[in-house]
Amino acid sequence: MRTGRRFWVHPLLGVLFLLALAGGRGKEAVLLLGILLSHELAHFLAASLAGLEVESLEIYPFGGVYRLRSRFSADPLLLGLVSLAGPLDNFFSSP
Repeated sequence: MRTGRRFWVHPLLGVLFLLALAGGRGKEAVLLLGILLSHELAHFLAASLAGLEVESLEIYPFGGVYRLRSRFSADPLLLGLVSLAGPLDNFFSSP
C-alpha cells in the first residue's frame, strides 16, 4: 500500500492503456478500464453504505484492492455483501 494516498493507480495500468491505444485497441482499453473502475466503485459504495470506513483504494492492471479500517470488528455478513458488490455490478452491467 502506498502510504498517505487514499486512491492510487499503478503506473503499469497507464502504460498498458497507452500500448492499447497505439495498437488500435483504444475502444477496448476504455471499455476494460470502465469495467474495472465500475467494479471497484461498487465495492467502495457498498462499504460506505454499510458504514465501513475505506482507508484506501489501489487500482492495478489485474484489478483493485480496497482496505478497510474496521475490517476485523466488522460483521462478517457486511464484509460478504461488500465483497459481492463488485461481481453483482459486473452481472447487472453486462448486456
